[in-house]
Amino acid sequence: MTTDWVRQAICMFFHDYVAIPKKAAIGTAFLQNVPEMCGKEKEMSALTQAVSAVALTSLANRTSLDYLSVQARQRYGNALPLVTKSICGQEEMKADSTLAAILCLDFYEIVSGEKPPGSKRWSCHVDILEYILRARGTDQTHSTESHSLTYNAVVYLQMRNLNQHNHPSKESEALVRSPIRELPLRQNGILVCETCHFLARVDEIFNEATTIPSTSDCLSEIIQAGLALDERLEFWPDQLPEDYRYTSIQTPNCASENTLGPHPKLSCHLYSSSPMAPLWNLHRITRILLLANLVKCISMLAGDGAQQMAPTELIDYSAQAVNKIQSLADDICASVPYLLGEIDQDGMLRHPRHTKAIGGFYLLFPLRSMLFVKVIHPVKKAWIRKRLAYIKNTFGIQEALMDERHLQPAAAI
Repeated sequence: MTTDWVRQAICMFFHDYVAIPKKAAIGTAFLQNVPEMCGKEKEMSALTQAVSAVALTSLANRTSLDYLSVQARQRYGNALPLVTKSICGQEEMKADSTLAAILCLDFYEIVSGEKPPGSKRWSCHVDILEYILRARGTDQTHSTESHSLTYNAVVYLQMRNLNQHNHPSKESEALVRSPIRELPLRQNGILVCETCHFLARVDEIFNEATTIPSTSDCLSEIIQAGLALDERLEFWPDQLPEDYRYTSIQTPNCASENTLGPHPKLSCHLYSSSPMAPLWNLHRITRILLLANLVKCISMLAGDGAQQMAPTELIDYSAQAVNKIQSLADDICASVPYLLGEIDQDGMLRHPRHTKAIGGFYLLFPLRSMLFVKVIHPVKKAWIRKRLAYIKNTFGIQEALMDERHLQPAAAI
C-alpha cells in the first residue's frame, strides 16, 4: 500500500467527520482542531495512528479496497500502546491530542464494527474518556477549539450514561455546567445529567424491590421527581434563541422515497447547522427515555394488586406519555433526511456526492435507542432498521447494524 492511500483516506475522513462552525461557539463543532493537530504530530504518534486506523477502515468500507482493513487494524494496534503511554504522563494525558486519539480509537470500533472479545455495548475507550476528562478538569484558559473537543467527549459520555443508566460523575457534571458554553448547551447538559440520575435510580428501585408497600413509596417519590423533570425538559425548547431552532417542511418526493421510505410522517426538519440536529435529538431521546421509564414506574405502581396506589391522573398521564414518546420519535425521524444529506438547509434535494458520513454517525444513538422502547410502534422500528441499514451501506459505519444484543440498554423500557 502506498502512502497516497493513507493520505487519501485521512482527507476523506476529515471531510466526512470534521464539522467547523460558522461562529466560534462551543458545541457547534466536531473534531474541529484534529486536522491541524495531525499536521503537527509525528507519524508514530498516538493521534496519527488512531486517525489513520479509522480513516483507512472508513475508506475500506465505502470502497472495494478491502485490504485497507488489514492496514487499519495494524494502525489501531499501534495506537493502543501509544495511548497507554500518553495517559501515564500527567501533562500528556491532558493534551488535546490524547483526547482526540481516544475518540478516534472509539470511532474505529464504530466504523469497523470490530470489538474486543467479550466486549458489549460501549467500548472501554469511553471509560478512558471519563478518566481523561476528570484530569483535564474545567480549566477555562483552554482555546475555543480545545473546549469544543472536550464538549464532543462530554456529549459522547452522556450518551453512554443514558444508554447504561449510569449516575454521572461529579466531574462530568461540572464540565456540563462550565460557563464557557452557551446557555442552551449548559441547560440541556444539566437536564441530561439529571435524567441519567433518574434512570439509574429507577433501576435501583426495580432491582431492590421486595415488598409492595416499600416499593410503592419509592415509586411514588421517583414518579413525582420524573414528572417535574419532564416539565423542565418540555420547557427547554421554548428558551432557545433563533439560531438554535428548526423549521418543518413538506418532504420532497425523492427524499421521501429514498430516505423516509414508507414512514407516515411526511414532514422533515431543517436546521441552522448540522450540529444543531444532534443537539435536538439528544434532547428528544433523553425525554423519550425519561417518559418510557415513567410509564414503566406507573405501570408497576398500578399492578400487583396495588391499583389504589396509582391515582387516576397518573394512569391518564401514562397514556399521554406514550403519545408524547411517539411524537418525539417522529421528530427524530423527521431529522433523518437533513442529517443523511438528502436535503440541504434550504430544503432542496442534494446530490449524493455532497453527503457527509457525520450525519449517519450523529443518528446512531437516537435511532438505535428507540429500538428498545417498547411503546414505539413496530412499523416505526422497522423503518428505523432500514435507515440504519442505509447508514451502514452508504457511509460504511458497520456498527449501525450490529447485533442488537450489543446495543441493548441497561434495563428494558
